[in-house]
Amino acid sequence: MRRPLPRITAAVAAVLTCSVLASARAQPSPPPAPPPATAPGVPGPPSQPAPLAPTKAAVEPSPSEVDVVTGAGKPGPPPGPRRTLHEASLAARLEWRWPTFSLAQLWVTLGQGALAIGSQIIPGMDNFQGINGFDESGRRALRITDFDDSLVARDMSDVGLIVLLNQRLIDTLFVTWWFHDKGSTALQMGLIDGQTITFSAGLNSFVAAVAGRRRPYNRSICHDPEFAETNDCTGSNRYRSFFSGHATAAFTLAALTCVHHIELPLYGGGPQEAIPCVGTMITASAVALLRVASDQHYLTDVLVGAAFGTASGFAVPYLFHYMHDEKAPNKTLKALGFTAMSIGPTPGGLQMAGAF
Repeated sequence: MRRPLPRITAAVAAVLTCSVLASARAQPSPPPAPPPATAPGVPGPPSQPAPLAPTKAAVEPSPSEVDVVTGAGKPGPPPGPRRTLHEASLAARLEWRWPTFSLAQLWVTLGQGALAIGSQIIPGMDNFQGINGFDESGRRALRITDFDDSLVARDMSDVGLIVLLNQRLIDTLFVTWWFHDKGSTALQMGLIDGQTITFSAGLNSFVAAVAGRRRPYNRSICHDPEFAETNDCTGSNRYRSFFSGHATAAFTLAALTCVHHIELPLYGGGPQEAIPCVGTMITASAVALLRVASDQHYLTDVLVGAAFGTASGFAVPYLFHYMHDEKAPNKTLKALGFTAMSIGPTPGGLQMAGAF
């Protein structure tokens, strides 16, 4: 019975040791000793200087610490949007710096649109039945003889016209207004497009109604009892061959596209501005040829329409707007001795004024 005594003694010793250690941990550490007192006139020990804030030179790496190959260690750009010099120059060049659309021009545009619509109600007149060798040769070379295929060609000419119109909407609404955020420039472009299109459409519609030239398909299908009572052979539209409205509208839209890209860097400036101009001119040419292939027009009809549409698409924007840049006068007018020229409506017609 005496053997368990050492075990009990060891257990008691372990408990006492843990209590001593716990009490030692609970006691707070003594405060630091105050500095030794010095006699008056005797300097004390030197005080430690306060730590200094890191300077810019200490934060930024030295040139020797920057890897010239990978750029590692180089500080990044400051936060916030940054505009390059090219972007700033492009934004300035897209600002509208020409005369804005006036109220008088708006009224003239509305009058031109009314003329284009009102001419459609003029009854058809069979005034011009003349046929020349040039038109006959062109018709034999380009006409699609199968009737169903000719209808497909006619519909494709309508599709081409829609593509050209959509190009104007894309340049004005999406590229200029949405992408470049130039709403005022987009508004002026849209008004110029409306002014030019109504001008060419108004004159074309009126001349086609008055000229009264038979469409070539009259000679092919309107004597056939199957088609004699169709609207194509009984309506007044069969006498509106000269000059082609599709060719006029197509080349007007194509010329407008060229003019806007010449004067405004819509696609960033440079050679790429020629791409939409060339593309729309090719599309307009296809529309004109399809009108001949579908037997809707003679070759002279589309040639006159192409010439008139192109002239309108260039002349109207320049005469009323792009020619009057005060910061950069038009080179052609400057060579002729003009510093400025303006054209505006008057009660008796149009008035032209110039400064020498």
